[in-house]
Amino acid sequence: MKFICRQENLKTGLNLISHLTTKSKDNLPILKNILLQAKTGYLELVSTDLEIVLKTKVRAKIEKQGAITLPGQLFTNYINSLEPENISFELKDNTLFISNKKHKTKINGVPADDYPVLPQLTKTTQYQIKSNELKQGLEKILFAISPIENRIEISGGLMVFNEPQKGYLTLVGTDSYRLSEKKISLLKTTNNKPRKVIVPYKTLEEVSRMTNYDKQINIFVSENQIIFFNNTLEVISRIISANYPSYKEIIPEKVRTKISLSASEFLDILRSVSLFSEKDVNDVFLEIKKGKLLITSSSNIGESQAEINIDLVGENNKIRFNSKYLIDFLNSVKKDEIGIEVVDQNYPAIFRQKKDTDYLHLIMPVKA
Repeated sequence: MKFICRQENLKTGLNLISHLTTKSKDNLPILKNILLQAKTGYLELVSTDLEIVLKTKVRAKIEKQGAITLPGQLFTNYINSLEPENISFELKDNTLFISNKKHKTKINGVPADDYPVLPQLTKTTQYQIKSNELKQGLEKILFAISPIENRIEISGGLMVFNEPQKGYLTLVGTDSYRLSEKKISLLKTTNNKPRKVIVPYKTLEEVSRMTNYDKQINIFVSENQIIFFNNTLEVISRIISANYPSYKEIIPEKVRTKISLSASEFLDILRSVSLFSEKDVNDVFLEIKKGKLLITSSSNIGESQAEINIDLVGENNKIRFNSKYLIDFLNSVKKDEIGIEVVDQNYPAIFRQKKDTDYLHLIMPVKA
């Protein structure tokens, strides 16, 4: 293997994929390495933790094809430390010799044949979506997912293609105490049938990061794997084999109370009032009456109370929530006006964002 590459190009590629080498909890030392493959016209960089594969291409002048794996963080940190100029690389007996105008370095590698076998999937576009819309959608469901795999069916996010109709994608996340649903329009679909897949939480985190590059993301779904790819990065992941909970049936059809209020004002008050809640419960009590929302929190430390002006439709009502769940939701909607729909203290409340009618959030009440 022999090639020449610009430092800034290699630096960008390594920074996209190398972080996966620090997250692997597997006992395989090879997972701490990055796979370098010099191919015709480009250098391919790969990292994996056996659940996710990250791939990116780097422009390079390839003089001799070949492959090697190198310690991920060492190689990344070294390349990042160099000046932006051409760097020469040559592989001799599993040692990569690196040189530029000032430096001569060699790094001992591990043969590419020792690297885990990578999935070979046909990377064709089944679905295409705007990157910024996918990013915003993921931001609105990721906080509601429980990545702990004691309940594997909710350890990832549900992606339903062509639902609620052809040309749409529905994203869902839940930890059984709260649930987020966000609908997004697809730019393109070559498979018109509805398709449901559960994608691991950390895969969706990686996809959220890749939305910073390129305007569109393409998606391909096979029987047990999913690929997200654009011109910059490719994320390959397993699909969780489980049945997602039938969440539609828990959304209340009839509510007794509807209120509208400022998300930013509500968030500011919650942050201060919730300081006095019971630490293991984080509960705050909401009382709705006469155009006011009264927020109260108390514990053996003390008590705090505040009120907000609201628009009220329907009956006065009372309900108790985990303040952390409320704050997470309010952070996801930023400074928009929100609506809250309440049945009573025994049913989940519905939270909506006024500027985004395709977003719905549920929070289960805390029983007194």
